[in-house]
Amino acid sequence: MQRTIRVKLTPSTAQADLLAETSRLFTAAFNAVCRVGWEQIVKSAYSGATIVLENLTDIRKRSKIRKKTKTSRRVHSWSFAQIKVFVAYKAEGRGCTVAGVDPRHTSQACSCCGHVARNNRRSRGRFVCRVCGFELHADLNAARNIAAKYHASGGISPAGELPVNQPIVSDQSPRRSD
Repeated sequence: MQRTIRVKLTPSTAQADLLAETSRLFTAAFNAVCRVGWEQIVKSAYSGATIVLENLTDIRKRSKIRKKTKTSRRVHSWSFAQIKVFVAYKAEGRGCTVAGVDPRHTSQACSCCGHVARNNRRSRGRFVCRVCGFELHADLNAARNIAAKYHASGGISPAGELPVNQPIVSDQSPRRSD
């Protein structure tokens, strides 16, 4: 089944200018995402570290967002795989590993006591555990849960990712010439 259709456009001068501007803005957005991935994620990791992301494959199928809403359009337009590729590409240059973990309950579980409840996350930025009262920025709490899931798995990603920059091993013993 072919899912791509090629269409030759014959835009007017005004339309061509708009298409060129759209392309320029897309490139600027792409570069901004790459910069954020580098500055906030990869640049902060030391050589040989593991960067752990949520494995968001098939998130669109699992999401319970009603169709044809503003939120639905926003969620369904995200390219999680592309962001992971950007991070992996930048991580390769630093000698880092990129791994993924199951995203279930990472934002609803308390990183202190482990209690899981939807109402633990009171708002987009605030996490308060209903059992132990632990309070933290919601994203930091989720990040701690992601790290804990990775460590609990023995440091092995369910997808079986390997370091993106495999070491080159050579025999350092002197060679004999006969």
